[in-house]
Amino acid sequence: MEIGQTFIQKKPRTGWNAETYYDFDGDRKLSLHTSRAERVGISTFASVALHKEGFTTFVIFQDYGKTVLRSGARATEKAIATLHAEAQALLPHIIADAKVHYAEKGGYWPHV
Repeated sequence: MEIGQTFIQKKPRTGWNAETYYDFDGDRKLSLHTSRAERVGISTFASVALHKEGFTTFVIFQDYGKTVLRSGARATEKAIATLHAEAQALLPHIIADAKVHYAEKGGYWPHV
């Protein structure tokens, strides 16, 4: 995982997707993941997870996770790259939203 570097690849089952990781807070990393949406089109999902000692831990209903953009476009390499770039332009707003999320939750879980 390279911080700030975007990886665009075609996976056999899910098709084209793009992923970028950013430092968030210590061992926590914010990731942007753009791929084919569950029903129609494509979407970008932002999440914060703990990356420590080779493991990634995401606590559902506790850690930040949110769909930040959607598009009705087909999941082509160009459409994935375009939507992912649009999401990256929103990064300051996404980081601010994640910080508010954790402030409302009273910090990270587990509280260590």
